[in-house]
Amino acid sequence: MAKTKQVGGFSKFLNFFWIILFGLWATIIQAVFAVVYMITLIGIPNGLALFRTLKILWHPFGRKAALHFGTHIFLNIWWLIFGGWAVALSNYLVGALFCITIIGIPIGLQIFKLAKAYWAPHGVELIVA
Repeated sequence: MAKTKQVGGFSKFLNFFWIILFGLWATIIQAVFAVVYMITLIGIPNGLALFRTLKILWHPFGRKAALHFGTHIFLNIWWLIFGGWAVALSNYLVGALFCITIIGIPIGLQIFKLAKAYWAPHGVELIVA
């Protein structure tokens, strides 16, 4: 059986502040959008992809997202056509706003990391760094 690495103490500390400053609100908004996607039959794959990325959104410090765009290329293109590009670009904007202050720089950098995952959420994998 393979052992999984645990996130260190400082990463837990940063994840706590992440949840207070950004993570809780972003999780709620993303869950609402996932439910809206899943109302329609064609939006179900995109809604499921948003639910999968909630794990990354809830605790990003000490983890990284590995993208596998080619494994689900049709679904990733479908995602980009129907709003994925807007989600990724809005994350870049919010990350830039957080990076304006010195205290917000670590959170802004994590938001940039999340934005990368939103370009291809079908096939994204959460890896302990």
